[in-house]
Amino acid sequence: MKSQRRLILSTAGLTCLCLGSTLSFPFWYGLGLYYAPVDLRQRLASYLSPDSTADIWLPSIALGGLIWGLALARLSGLRPSWRLGFAGGLGVLLGGVVAVSTPFPHGFGVLWPQTQVHIRWIMNLVLGVALGGGITALVLGLAIRWGWSAVKLALGSVLAAALPALVVAFGLDAIGIRWGMGNANMAKVAGLAFPAATFSAGLLIGRYLVRYQN
Repeated sequence: MKSQRRLILSTAGLTCLCLGSTLSFPFWYGLGLYYAPVDLRQRLASYLSPDSTADIWLPSIALGGLIWGLALARLSGLRPSWRLGFAGGLGVLLGGVVAVSTPFPHGFGVLWPQTQVHIRWIMNLVLGVALGGGITALVLGLAIRWGWSAVKLALGSVLAAALPALVVAFGLDAIGIRWGMGNANMAKVAGLAFPAATFSAGLLIGRYLVRYQN
């Protein structure tokens, strides 16, 4: 039982480290530049412009997903390792593409167009996180065991990723850190929402690994 709990918690930690960090990197980097002294900001921007972080976001999260899948294989003993690595990279990449390049995360604004702008932005973030988390979990789950259990993992991961992101976003909104109101608030909200969402979804994925580990 202790080893199972350790696997679940380790999976959550790895998910937050490998996926939460790469997903939120552009926001934390922008936040660092926002508060950095002018000379340091200019020096950092000369190495990596904040405008270019969007261009490396998808490749970086795919790399994070690849490392994540390989680490999960090593942690759980599931083989072959390359299959989980490939599934991790592919799942995160597909999830990221769907989240940023399709209209699905903007469905809330279409259905409720009169909602305040900052609420629509929050819901766009939450829906994008939910879709990305579900797709990632589905691809990984199918790589481990083909069947209905992978679909249930994906559906559970949708909620497991969305709820913490929703709590973080509305919690920060309640204390005045409101998305779209300047002061680098967007970076603060997204920078905290991604790690919370990935850790929560990682707990569910960890339970799935426990079920099918060798």
